[in-house]
Amino acid sequence: MSDSISIARRLIATTTDLPVLDPVVTRVLQLVSDLETDPSDLAREITRDPSLSARVLKLSNSAMMGLPRKVDTLERAILTLGFQEIRNLVLLTATYDFVSRGTDQRLFVPLWEHFITVAISARFIAELWVPETRDHAHLAGLMHDLGKVVFAIRFPDQYVEILLNRDNGPGESLEHEMRLFGCNHQQLGRIMLEEWNFPEVFVEVAGDHHGTTDGNGSSVVLSEVIELSDLLAYVIRGRSISPEHALELLQALNIPRDGWLELPDRVRERIQIERDALERP
Repeated sequence: MSDSISIARRLIATTTDLPVLDPVVTRVLQLVSDLETDPSDLAREITRDPSLSARVLKLSNSAMMGLPRKVDTLERAILTLGFQEIRNLVLLTATYDFVSRGTDQRLFVPLWEHFITVAISARFIAELWVPETRDHAHLAGLMHDLGKVVFAIRFPDQYVEILLNRDNGPGESLEHEMRLFGCNHQQLGRIMLEEWNFPEVFVEVAGDHHGTTDGNGSSVVLSEVIELSDLLAYVIRGRSISPEHALELLQALNIPRDGWLELPDRVRERIQIERDALERP
């Protein structure tokens, strides 16, 4: 085991404020992954968390769904949204609550904004151009930078200089993290998702979404989708990116340049919908 991996494991083990997945979230994720799950069983599990229940109903009644009548039961909401949308919302809620535990808003507000922007960008890119990643894109985008939360909790004053430095492009924080902390956020994210028993595809994306290793597994295309979504998130926030790198990813994924340039407005609109759903009722 390399020294940096050892440091990452020790850092996670000694971060006492690091939350774990709520048992209700874990159970809901198990249910939505099972094709044999009955919507009534899923609804029964979701009702154990009043806040989550309210958010599911709120999203099912949002303007995005455009339904002619109000959805007033969880079971109907589940049928309206579908299992995949329920999974996305549950993880969105869990990640939001996870990130909002931080006391330094200089770090946790931009972290959350980045998580949700990459997740939504990845979903659009998958739906429009890379359908083989559709089932995993949103969740992979939401989870890809989870390792940064550890740095934000443990070293807020040092990490804010890395996170908010507008001269750092996507992936450029890795070198600074290694120099200051002895490991990087990709290593931390990989270890965290392994410990949470996430499927290997998400573990691999968290561990390599900046193209820093020679991947050869099934997650390579998904990692490229997340890497491109990461670039798009920087564009949306008005920060500079390498146009050459963006073009390389567009070509690798067979995405038309003009189509990609139209995405920012669509992503911003969807972000507002998900923000509204996450507000505590």
